[in-house]
Amino acid sequence: MIGIKSLRNFILKNIKENINKGFFIQYIHNYSTQNEISKKSKNDYILSLDEALYLSKELGIKTTTEIQRIIMRSPPFSPDTSPFVIENFFSSERQENDLEEFSEIDKKIMELETTKKEKEEDKKNQGDFCSNNIKISECENNYNDSIINKILIDNFNKKRVKTFWHDNNEWLEESEGIGTNKRSCAYVYIKRGSGIIKINDKEDLYIRWPYFYNRMDVLEPFYITNTACVFDVFIKLKGGGISGQSKAARLAVGRALLNACPHIYNELKQHDILYEDMRQKFPKMPERGKNQEP
Repeated sequence: MIGIKSLRNFILKNIKENINKGFFIQYIHNYSTQNEISKKSKNDYILSLDEALYLSKELGIKTTTEIQRIIMRSPPFSPDTSPFVIENFFSSERQENDLEEFSEIDKKIMELETTKKEKEEDKKNQGDFCSNNIKISECENNYNDSIINKILIDNFNKKRVKTFWHDNNEWLEESEGIGTNKRSCAYVYIKRGSGIIKINDKEDLYIRWPYFYNRMDVLEPFYITNTACVFDVFIKLKGGGISGQSKAARLAVGRALLNACPHIYNELKQHDILYEDMRQKFPKMPERGKNQEP
């Protein structure tokens, strides 16, 4: 009996010692892990979303959407020859033609100089009496023509009285045009000014059309005819979507400029400014799965 009791006591002591050792080891393990976490948190601090965004703004880092918003909120016109912020998409097309245009201009200047010299020599050779008679007859003809033109303008088209000269062409101070594209319709009224553009009386261009290609559809006629910042533009839109409205406004602007100066017809036709898209979309039908165009 004594041997059994002594064994029991010995076993109980060993069990208690092992249990105490286990608690001590677990405490050491937990304490070490907490210290490691605290060390890591001090050395490798994880930023929150707000903190990361704040630091990125302080460093000047911007997302693509933020850059696009900054660009889209740029003014619709500028007095510079390149009125867009990122890149003027038309400049690459015109750079090749610029050299040819310059050479043609130089040839025309040389021809004009030679013709002027010839005219001066002819005038010196002619007598004073003949020259005076010719001048008197020319003055009479011009006077008669001016009287006839004034009578016609006053009776038939009074708006043709107010004109101005720009780029060696005579332009009306006020003009208007109508354009359509699919379901969209646009009415444009242009008036001599500084390049202000308003849509539906209040809205700005960059708010109505946030995408570049839509804005460039509307402004391309002014770039082609070299009339940027010459007219104030007032646009009224109805129906359709954003892209359809931009193309309808493009056609209306082209027609308004053509009405103001008929000499720019070839330039507008060459760049398809006066093209009218007459396609229409059918509504959804049970036979067809999607909207279809004729």
